[in-house]
Parts: sequence; C-alpha cells; structure tokens
Amino acid sequence: MKPIHFRFLDGRHVPHGYLILLVIPLALSCFTHFWNPLGFLSPEHDENRYMQRVMNLLSGMGPSDAKSRYDAPYFGQLFVAGVLGTIGYPNSLSPSASAYDNVHSIEALWMAPRLLMGVLAVFDTLLVYKISERRYNRYVAFFAAVLFAVLPTTLLLRRMWLESILLPFLLSAILFALYSCDSAKINRHSKKILLILLSGIFLGVSIFTKITAFTTIPLVGFLIYGNTRSLKIVAVWFIPVILIPLIWPLHAISIGELDLWFNGINDQSHQTIYWSFLRSIKENLDHDPILLTIGFVGIIYASLKRDFFLLLWILPFAGFSYFIGWTQFFHFILIFPAFCIAAARLIVDISSMFSNKRIRQLLPFVSISATAIFGLVTTSVIIADNFTKPHYEAAAFITRYLADVVQNNNKNSTENNSDNRITLISNPFYLWIPQYVFHLNHDYIGYLSVGPIKTQKVILIVDGRFRWDMLHNKAGDWLRKIYESYDNKTISRIKDISILSYDTLRPSLGVKSLNLVDGSYVWRAWEPVSLWQEHNILSIDVNTNNTNETFSHANMSTRINSTSDEPLFLTIEYSTYPANGTTSYAVAEIKDISKGKSLWIAKLDNTFGQTATNTFVLPKHIVGKEVELRINIVIQQPGGYSIAVRNIMII
Repeated sequence: MKPIHFRFLDGRHVPHGYLILLVIPLALSCFTHFWNPLGFLSPEHDENRYMQRVMNLLSGMGPSDAKSRYDAPYFGQLFVAGVLGTIGYPNSLSPSASAYDNVHSIEALWMAPRLLMGVLAVFDTLLVYKISERRYNRYVAFFAAVLFAVLPTTLLLRRMWLESILLPFLLSAILFALYSCDSAKINRHSKKILLILLSGIFLGVSIFTKITAFTTIPLVGFLIYGNTRSLKIVAVWFIPVILIPLIWPLHAISIGELDLWFNGINDQSHQTIYWSFLRSIKENLDHDPILLTIGFVGIIYASLKRDFFLLLWILPFAGFSYFIGWTQFFHFILIFPAFCIAAARLIVDISSMFSNKRIRQLLPFVSISATAIFGLVTTSVIIADNFTKPHYEAAAFITRYLADVVQNNNKNSTENNSDNRITLISNPFYLWIPQYVFHLNHDYIGYLSVGPIKTQKVILIVDGRFRWDMLHNKAGDWLRKIYESYDNKTISRIKDISILSYDTLRPSLGVKSLNLVDGSYVWRAWEPVSLWQEHNILSIDVNTNNTNETFSHANMSTRINSTSDEPLFLTIEYSTYPANGTTSYAVAEIKDISKGKSLWIAKLDNTFGQTATNTFVLPKHIVGKEVELRINIVIQQPGGYSIAVRNIMII
C-alpha cells in the first residue's frame, strides 16, 4: 500500500510535521466544543432570544417582530436559520405529541444548534492557526491555536451569541487580507482583487451580524493598504464593507420603520451601565486569568515592537467599548484570538533570546505544554458537569402543561376559549419550543419584555436568571410586581426552578385596586366622540366622513396615589367594533395635566366584538401626579369605531 501524501493547493508536499502542528489544536478544539454539548452552560437569555428569532424565520414570519427587530442586524439569525433549515429542523427530529414530556426530545431540539456552534468554534481554531502562520510563523500559529482550543475563555463560543456567529467571518476577512498581501505568490492582479473583495465581503457580513465588528475596519484596511499603497484598491475593498451592513437600515426604510431603527440603535447604546468595560474585564479575568494575563503582557510587548497588526485588532474595540459605556464579558470574543496570538508570539520571541539552542527550542514547547495541560484539565472539569438537566426537565413539563390546556380547549370548542389561553412569562429558553415547534396557542412573553398581559391566567417560570434580573435589570420592577403582588400557586418545582400559576384579576389582599369606570369617575367626550357611561360600562363611539386620519378621545382626570414603591398595573377589559377592518384602532394614554406631556401610551388590539383583557405596567413616575387618562380613537378612513370598556383598574 502506498503511503498517503497531502499537498498544498499550489501542489507542494505537506510535511508530516506540519500536519501534526495543525491536527493537534484542531483535535483539542473538537474535544473542548463537542464533549457534553448539552450538559455544560445553562440557558442564557440572549442566545435563547436569538433562537426564538431563528424559529420565527423557519416558520416563515420574517426577522422577528417590530419591537425587537432593530436591536441587532439580521445576518446572525439568517445564517443559523439557513443552516438548520437545510437539515429540515425541527421536523427532521420528529417532534410529536407523545414527546412533549420527554426530556430527551427537548434536548434533541437543542443539540443541532449546539453542534453548529461547535463546528464554528473548531473552524475558528483553524483560522487562528492560518492567520498566525501567515502573519508570523508556524510555531506562533501552533501555540496560538492550542491556547485558543483549550483555555476556558473559548468555552463561551458554545453559546449562540452574535459574537460567536460572526467570529469565523471576521477571521476569514483578516485571513483573506493577509493572503492578498503575499505579493510574492500572487502574480495576477485579478487574483489579488478577488482576495481583497472576499475580505471586504466577509467583513461586511461580520458587521451585518453585529455592528461592533466595525472596530476591525482599521485592522483589515491597514493590511490592504499596507500592501497595495493604493486608495483605489482600498475603496474597492470598502464597497462591500459598507453596502452589506446597509441592507439593515435600507430594509427599515423600505417598510417605513426608520424611526424604529433609530430607536433600536439608541436603546442598545444606552442600556444599563451595570456591565461596564472595566467590570467586563474583571469578569473575564475571573473566568480565565491565564489568557487575559499573558495576552495582556503580549499586547504590551506588541506595542513595544510596534506590531500594528495586534494593536489595530484590540485598541479600536477597547476604545469603542469603553466610551459606549455598556459592554458585557462575552463581547470580548472578537478580540480573544488576538490575545492568543499575542501570547504565542511573546512566548516564541522570549525563547529566541536564549543563546543555548536546546533551551531556545524546548522552552516554548514546555511553556505552551504546561499552559495547555492546565487549561485542558480546567476546561475538562468545567464541561464535565451537567448544569442544564433541571432546565430541560422544566421545559418538558411546561410544554406538556400547555399542550394539555390546548387539548382541553379543543374538546370544548363550542365555548369561547379565549380566557383559557395562558400567558407564559419566562426566560426565552422555555418559550420557543412550545411556541414554534409545537405551535401551542398561548401568549409568550420574555420576562424582560414588560407586557402587555392579555389573558386571565399567567404562568411564571422563576429560575436563577429570573431572580438576578428581578434585582438588577430595568424590567425588575415589573417582574417583582408580578412575582409578589398576586395570589399564586406552585404547579411544579424542579430543583431551584419554580413554575408558578397566577390569576391577574385576583390581586392579593395587600394590594388595593381602583376601577376608573365605576360611577364615581366622570368621563368627558372630545367631539366627534359619542360617550355613554352606565352600570360600570363606558361606551365610546366615533363616526366620521373625513378621508384624513382622525384623532378623537374620551378622557377623565384623577390623581394616582400609591404608598408602595412597586410599579402599578393598569388592567383594561374591553371589546372593540371597528367598521373598517383594522384601519381604525384605540390607544390608552396617561398625560400629565400640568405639563400636557404624555407619561404612558399603549395601543389596544382590535377584538371585533370579543371581550379582551390587557394588563400593562405603568411607570413609577406617574404616582402622585394629576393626570388625564384618555382612550384615543384613531380612524384612518371614513367610517366608524366603537369600544366598550367594562373595567379600567389600577392595581
């Protein structure tokens, strides 16, 4: 049998030593990312929110709802949905009614995205090797890839974060830029232009995945210009870098949502400063002190050597993250490869300073072996534990519970079943499987979304992340209000995960309620509104022949007082009768009488004669103010609109 020989793309023979240097970090990376993919890392809010959007796409409903469409560009969800869609996910896993309470079925639904993230992480390791080899040498490449493969920090790549998704595209952009700089081996101008365009395309895709990838534009632009010294070539590279991310705002303009796009960008850049840049550095040091320490020393060494490749990779990101004021620890995924490369280069260069040849050859391998063994042992201990089993069990339980409710509703289909639906409020981990895989007809709210609640019955899943956000997140007041202010019963408890059932219309004895449509409150009509108020029912009618959009309202004035620091709930029980389909609608609003400023506003759904109950959380700053509560009627074409309000309760 003839021995197998590997060759490079240009026909050169691949030495066995080269293969060993390449295979070892890839094998280590496979171990790190494919061993116990389901057991390690408990459900995280952001990655489950992205999974919701992926399922939204696979269900043919577009790139998420308007409320959350503009907190990040689309490519991340498009990429994951495209990959999972090619394997027929989730139907290819044969989910069925008999599998609702089967924990293994829930785990199988998570296995595919976990394996996808593992494949991307192994590919990242290969790219780190090739980038380091092209920029420095194969020894720096080997050491950098080993560090990237085994140190605990890169376990973050298991999660479906946008940073994890964009990293292989970003590394590809850097690698193609380096290939284009190899003028000795690229003797055709067309081939150089192709490599430059590919670099621009991959960088554009990275930015289209998450905007923070734009901080690597100076690095890749430096590589392109440093070789060509041509602004025209840089302009050619820059075209896809700009045009591909522009798809996001252009899509918003095409559907008339540019204002929502600006609001989304503003909200993302003005989030809570609990996660500051310095706090995120500390968090990463706690996770992996080795990489952050030797990587930081490597960056200092790179600055002394004027290695602009590493400095332009890290400094723009660090500067942007510091000045924006809101950075989480996993955002650093974009620069983790640079830390690995900086540490590897430092080890190789220090070893070369010794005059003894044997020491010069052995020291880097001893250093990297000791670091790799320590990292591998640490990582192995971490990923051996099973953190997620209780979460899968809770997801299986709640899915079965919701399915039983749907089944009972179908058996009694002759009755009005709208009140039998349930609002599930939880970590998105528990939402997307019953909603998108089994299509159970209930309302699903991520616990950071802040309502509204449109059903009588509410189920709340309280896990560790819920408790943390209840204390630290800006939505915590809303969560505490639901968690503490209403009668509830525990329908299941799985370790530290509680599944609670609430009735939003039966507050606990400690909470006083106020009905604003009983006889003690007088409502007034603003022409052309016709208003009728009797027996705790407020009826508002509008008819117009105006072809322009018409705004009318009924209002009443009151003072909202509360002795509690908790936010208030506003519950509206109503039915609407639009004459022109969905072109007319009602809006509930609270205005500050003294300043004429709107303090709170929410659109009411068209119910077409059916009774609905919506529960909203009110901002705390309305307490103690003289306010005017309005029911605004908006008619967008000639016709009529009526709304009958049975209860407006402030709790």
